[in-house]
Amino acid sequence: MAGATLVRPRDAVPAADRLAAARLTAALRPDPDRARVGPDPRILLSLFPLLLVPFPVAALLAVHAPAWPVDAVDWRQWLDPGAFALAALVFAGWFVWQFMRVAGRYAASRPDSPEAASFEFFRAAQRNPGRLGELCSLHARPEAGRPVHHWLTAAAAPLIDSTKAMARYWNALLRGNPEILRTIKLRALAITTPRGDVAQARCALRVRSVRRVRAQAAWIPAVAVAVAPFALGPTPIAEAGLYFWPVALGALILAPAAWWLTRKALGAVAETRDIVVQKLLVRSSYNWRVLYAEWEADAEASLGWMSAK
Repeated sequence: MAGATLVRPRDAVPAADRLAAARLTAALRPDPDRARVGPDPRILLSLFPLLLVPFPVAALLAVHAPAWPVDAVDWRQWLDPGAFALAALVFAGWFVWQFMRVAGRYAASRPDSPEAASFEFFRAAQRNPGRLGELCSLHARPEAGRPVHHWLTAAAAPLIDSTKAMARYWNALLRGNPEILRTIKLRALAITTPRGDVAQARCALRVRSVRRVRAQAAWIPAVAVAVAPFALGPTPIAEAGLYFWPVALGALILAPAAWWLTRKALGAVAETRDIVVQKLLVRSSYNWRVLYAEWEADAEASLGWMSAK
């Protein structure tokens, strides 16, 4: 009949599409018992070692006091107190910057937007996999895990049907090889909203595989360079015709370069890959949550199933 609209029969819709649509419907259903997900308090634990750093630094500054100039006209005599003041200023700036970084990560860990939920999902997968249960929507009938890239370890994943299963999955993915540690950096993020309370995040990820032992060994020369002037003390440096604090400041500046060069020389980074994955998020109560806890589900790669009837 002319002008008639063909209705797609239910049997013509693939079973996988029906399951995806049912999972989305269940995730969007109001849940009055769902608690509000707040920031991750474990982030604040990194403040404790940071707050201890000023004490040994203050002791070093007090023990190795600068030699104040006898002749104020001689600019060379100002090198030691000038470098001392610059070193103290650099440390103060570094301390404030690190403190603000921790505070910023803590404030951004609340999944109150699709962007924040996406960043927090990948951060928690690396730092606190047990938190993924708060960031994902579990389903009564979970699908089998989809094999991920062959260069990752979780090629055959079990059902992600509990919060413990989520933690096991991501631990196997990123830490399955005891010699390799994989890190994920979310470099770019694009959010689209295919329907109300549903968002699709297109995530540009940089996955880096780091050799654990070599990465740790790269710190040895860096620390040695940084502490060498303090271990020697002012006397040997003065006997060499140099001022202590300019040498100490130069060592502190060279330490990161020594770390980077050693890391490169040892080949600590085994592999770096830039990839794009898509994650589907839903608004549940006060927060946004990821619909699929795995690396990337088939239903997230294409949203054509949303039109399934």
